[in-house]
This record gives sequence, structure tokens and C-alpha cells, in this order.
Amino acid sequence: MHLSWFFSNLPFAFLTALAWALLAFATSFVVKRHAIIDVFWGSGFLVVLLESLFVSHLKSAPEMGSLHLSNHAVDHWLHLGLLIAVALWSLRLSIYLALRQRGTAEDTRYVAILANTKGSND
Repeated sequence: MHLSWFFSNLPFAFLTALAWALLAFATSFVVKRHAIIDVFWGSGFLVVLLESLFVSHLKSAPEMGSLHLSNHAVDHWLHLGLLIAVALWSLRLSIYLALRQRGTAEDTRYVAILANTKGSND
């Protein structure tokens, strides 16, 4: 990986993570539970990885807009292995946190944060 690619992808990764966090924030109001951010946090790693792989495949494609995989078979298998490892870890973490929260009261950490937040009605 070249550093120029890393720095050119950094704004896209940041915007992807920001969009994912804003979606989590909006979801917390819909479900009226702020601890939902924990579930989004775990899956956020997979979302940013998917964005990075998508951008890297676009940049390595012979023509703009083409979704061809890199010509190097090693790169393909490394990307696939990384995707599988992060997907398994990320989804396991998100599912675990979602199941742990199910049927319980709001997490005490978030209750304490909201209690000390000026203007919060929750």
C-alpha cells in the first residue's frame, strides 16, 4: 500500500465513519435508547473497511468506474482474508452487544452522561 493512497482515502474513510455515527445518533432517538451506539461502534469497523476496499478497487481498476479486482491474485486474497476477519469480529461484537442490551434498562454509563448534560430531557 502506498502512503499516497492512504492519505487520498482518509477523507472518504472519515466521512464514512461520520455518516455511520450520525446514523447511530439518529437511531438512538428512534429507539429511545442511547446505548445503541455500542452496536453501531462494532459494525463501524466493517463499514469503514468496506468503504476502503471499494475505493481501493476503484483506484486499481484499469478504467474509471470499473469494479475489477486488482490484477494481483495475492492482493485479492489479502483483501478477502482481511474482509472476512474484520466482518466476523465486527458482526460478532455488534450481535453480542445487541443481545446483551435486549430487554434491559438503559446502560448506566449513558444515564450518567445524560444526567450531567445541560438541556437533556432523557
